[in-house]
Amino acid sequence: MKPIFIAAGLLAGALCCCAHDAKDLFANQLGWEKDAAEQLSNLRAWDGLSKGGKLELPGEASFTYPDGEKGWFRVGLALRHDGSGYWKNFYGVRFEVYLPGDAPLKGEAMVHTAARKVYGGSEDVVDTYSAAFGLVGKGWHTVTVPLKSFNLEQSMPVMLETIKTFAVKAEFSDGSKGTIKLRHPRLIKGDLLALESEVRSASAQGGKDAVYALKVSNCTDKPQVVNLARRVQGREVMDTRITPTELTLEPGESRSVEVRVTVSERVAPGGREVQTIQAMANGRDAGTIEYITLAYLEHPYLLHTKERWDDIRKKAETVEWAKKAAAKYVSDADQWNVPEVNFGKLSRHTNCEYVYELKEHEKMFGCAVAYQLTGEMKYAEKAALYLRQLSDPVDGYARTQAGAAGNLVKEGGFMQHVAWGYDLIHDSGALSDEDHKNMAAMIRLYSKIIDQHISQAVSGNWQVAEAFGAIYGALAIQDMALANRFIEGPGGFHEQATHGVMADGWWYECSIGYNAWVSSEFTQLALALQPWGIDYVDAAIPASYSVEYNIFSQDVEERKKKIYGKPFQKWGPVYKPYIKIKDMWDALPKFIDYQGMMFANNDSTENKFTSDAYEIAYFVYRDPIYASIIKHIGKRDLLYGVAELPDDTPELGEGSAYADNAGQVMLRSKQEEPRERIQGVLKYGTHGGYHGHFDRAGLNSLMRYGRSFYNPEHIWYSYPNFMYAFFVQTSLPHNMVVVDMKQQEAVESRRLLFSEGELLQATAVETKARWSNPPYGGLKYPALAPTLQEKCWDEGRYLPQPENEPVYGSIGEWSDRVTQRRLLAVADDYIVLADYLDAPEEHTFDCLFNIKGLLGIDADQVSEPRHTESMNPDPILAAQLITDCNWYDTEGTTKVSFETKFGPDADNAGTRITGLDGVLKMDVYNTWPKQREVMLGTLPEAHGVNRKFWYTVQGDGQVLAEGKFGAWILGRDAIDVSLEGLKTLKLVTKTDASAKKKTLFWGNPVIVTQDGKEIPLSGVELVTDQIAAVPEVGKDYYGGPVKLSGLPMVGTVPANPVKENVDGTITVDLTNLNAARFKAYVGGDYPLGNEAERRKSLSFRTTGKKARFLTVVEPFEAASKIKSVIAASANEVTIELKDGRTHVVRVQGMEQGEDLNVSIQEFNNGKWVREEQHNN
Repeated sequence: MKPIFIAAGLLAGALCCCAHDAKDLFANQLGWEKDAAEQLSNLRAWDGLSKGGKLELPGEASFTYPDGEKGWFRVGLALRHDGSGYWKNFYGVRFEVYLPGDAPLKGEAMVHTAARKVYGGSEDVVDTYSAAFGLVGKGWHTVTVPLKSFNLEQSMPVMLETIKTFAVKAEFSDGSKGTIKLRHPRLIKGDLLALESEVRSASAQGGKDAVYALKVSNCTDKPQVVNLARRVQGREVMDTRITPTELTLEPGESRSVEVRVTVSERVAPGGREVQTIQAMANGRDAGTIEYITLAYLEHPYLLHTKERWDDIRKKAETVEWAKKAAAKYVSDADQWNVPEVNFGKLSRHTNCEYVYELKEHEKMFGCAVAYQLTGEMKYAEKAALYLRQLSDPVDGYARTQAGAAGNLVKEGGFMQHVAWGYDLIHDSGALSDEDHKNMAAMIRLYSKIIDQHISQAVSGNWQVAEAFGAIYGALAIQDMALANRFIEGPGGFHEQATHGVMADGWWYECSIGYNAWVSSEFTQLALALQPWGIDYVDAAIPASYSVEYNIFSQDVEERKKKIYGKPFQKWGPVYKPYIKIKDMWDALPKFIDYQGMMFANNDSTENKFTSDAYEIAYFVYRDPIYASIIKHIGKRDLLYGVAELPDDTPELGEGSAYADNAGQVMLRSKQEEPRERIQGVLKYGTHGGYHGHFDRAGLNSLMRYGRSFYNPEHIWYSYPNFMYAFFVQTSLPHNMVVVDMKQQEAVESRRLLFSEGELLQATAVETKARWSNPPYGGLKYPALAPTLQEKCWDEGRYLPQPENEPVYGSIGEWSDRVTQRRLLAVADDYIVLADYLDAPEEHTFDCLFNIKGLLGIDADQVSEPRHTESMNPDPILAAQLITDCNWYDTEGTTKVSFETKFGPDADNAGTRITGLDGVLKMDVYNTWPKQREVMLGTLPEAHGVNRKFWYTVQGDGQVLAEGKFGAWILGRDAIDVSLEGLKTLKLVTKTDASAKKKTLFWGNPVIVTQDGKEIPLSGVELVTDQIAAVPEVGKDYYGGPVKLSGLPMVGTVPANPVKENVDGTITVDLTNLNAARFKAYVGGDYPLGNEAERRKSLSFRTTGKKARFLTVVEPFEAASKIKSVIAASANEVTIELKDGRTHVVRVQGMEQGEDLNVSIQEFNNGKWVREEQHNN
């Protein structure tokens, strides 16, 4: 078993030591190693051995480290397990075996790791690794098993930090029985010698010395004479002296040696030479150790060199936009006060102390920039104080092992800013020698913590942030060996680039924000390495050909079943043997529209890039298309923005494009006026890990006039909320055909067609997926809430609990595999969507669109609507969250009209939407099948209505009914209690402070009299206390109808208390009412106020083993151009336009998928004008 995000899984549930109980967690690393070795060597603590170390064959002997007091525990972000052996820094394990005769022995050494939680804490997993060995010949044999010989992937050394059990399994090759003996088991740092240095890289001025402490240890049971010498390649210019060069070591003895390197004045600042020290032990090769000695490089150099800072200062003096940007840095620095160190406050991410609040590091960095801009020492002193407090060995980072109040990705960003700021003020004189010493110690401690987290064979934006913080820190203290560990070592820059970047230049998470951010990270690092003679700006990094960007022992099937349906793979062709940083920047411009807007994918919204993204790309590469993007941003970046952009740059938003790894194919119509062009996008590619959505063959975007009706985060509930994985990422909120209201399996899919013409642009994609339930209750956060019901209550969001409740986070069983194809054709005035689905079994197919601003529905024949409270009340489906649904049976062409508004007068609360001020109207024509069921339901926008809610129904002081639930979109209790013989009815409600909006109501409340009449509660005298009144009787608090869990209420009485955590009461005098019973609903109203601009889920539904849908969508701004849309079949549709033109669009090959094509004929007033044929 391989680690499933050990950092998230283990840290979530690990005990956190209070800061005053522990200092630098790694300060006792030598102690951990000594304990691990001593305990293993105690043969009496082994299992499976009889007296004298005898082992009966076939058999197994093992040693298990005793459980500790804490198990897994943390200090800040550092992780440890006190019931296991810390083997990471050992060379291997050695033991001796006695064979009684000449029969060959087959042996296997095995290690088992400490159990840890995976799959959101639902399972304990122990990893096992082994290495085979063999022996022959009577007598004692020494067996040395290097740790690198175990079948542990070298990208995952973290697993060696928590070895719980070591075992030796053996049998004679001929199958005979017998007895062997074991003795002297021990961990060794080397085969013959261990050569160790805490620091293996340093810098010095020309003519000065860099000095290293080398620890030499005898790893054998015999005395050894050790000779040390420098191995030379030839032409070296740095003089190296070793003192002493010869020493005698007793078994197990260690001695210190000094290695002194004089930096030649011929070496340019930032230049380096490698010193390889060769050891001989008793005349045998005993290994080497390398040092990297640098010629001292004057600061600053991480973000910019001195020369580039001169350019920035000149720019800030002479260029108007740069003057303003520089003034902002200085003004912010003047207003910033260095915060005090935090004592006692715990991070919500780690439940541990930290040094500073989030964002303070950005202010410190800004202050350091102000120093570079002005030269004023007051800014350097401010930044120095921040760094001095942070690196204080007693009260700073060593105390908390967490710099800021965030998670690991935030800590990576924190340390990057710390290193940048340190670099900027390093030579200012504001820091003392002691300060520099403490900064170096803090950076090395951070590096040890991060080494743990990135040594898990995981690629991701978190690991990029963490590793790059370590690289910048190492460069700031001029330790190239430490920097190289995070550049070339496990989980470092090379692995992140090789495994994370796909051939089409997209970062595998396929989220626009992460694409731009990781590209920026890589580019900034490339600039930081240039002064050291390392150039990645144009370097080709070898590509990875595996679909796996992380290492799992579970195959993809098990992964999907246990990790929320997510495959954690990257797909599509690998058509070149390398990747370059520029590939990442070049991946997106062809998709950006005429106003600089990029459509969204996965966890992202359509948006323009931030000012620092393509500024750094243009600064480095000077590609004119990057300048075009910058021009549309509207804000320049002082640090990377060139003073003047060229006047003549390429136009954006022209042509169609695709990316087969990310799986995005975008079509644009070809009008002269860019704003008139229709832009449509289909998705078919890489899932994107935890940020991936289940929407292959979905209409990912449709834009016109600088407005977009949709993005994948149109309804957004962030990661910790159960709605994130239970609704947002699932198939239902996307514009696609959904099977049985379930979640589409994420599988590698393909593009079938891409063709550009004058009349039409065409594409088609195919996926063959099974369908499952969405992950029940979303992602699991055991540290926040161990069960879904607890989480629902904590969030103030009710979900009904099924009788046979699924396992939290599980997706249930797969359906049969459904073939699904979608064709998109984009004309100048409309788009055509043709869908084909084929399955072995009967299914319900919903062709879905999610659009704001419903205007109405029209069809050749349309029934009266029937109403349901939800799309489907099944508590394990996301469809329960689409509420207040109206269903229509229609025949012939069915048109549903919408108007989405943008700008200050639009009601876009609760949704994420971007666009230029104005409107985007859309008529959606479904022309096939001829008969279908149409649903219009309300989507669960994020209006912040969730709250914890308590209520009590009392009669003469006695409790008649009571309850509590999270009142939001769902959550409604039915009350039916006897009032026989009672004089007073009291309704009590209470809520917490989680929701600021008023939503609570008693719905359809009536007093039933003895003769069966119903008296509305609003019709009797009510005495209220601490109950907020509604502006209009019968309406909700915002003037709209009251709906409780999708059910419209006929009569209502407000129930929202005025203050949180204070009872609101309604008292009714029952005297003379002849009351028999009280009936009512109680819950939270949704949606709020005027519903005209709420986002609706539109479904065209049919059932069967096969389904065909043919849909025409016209996006327009003022007047529609379409007169009629009529389908002759599922493969042919005629669009009659109001200006006399008629288009006949025909599709062929949808059933087979091969040789798929689409054609269009244009007629004007009945006369043929032209036609186009589109093949792949």
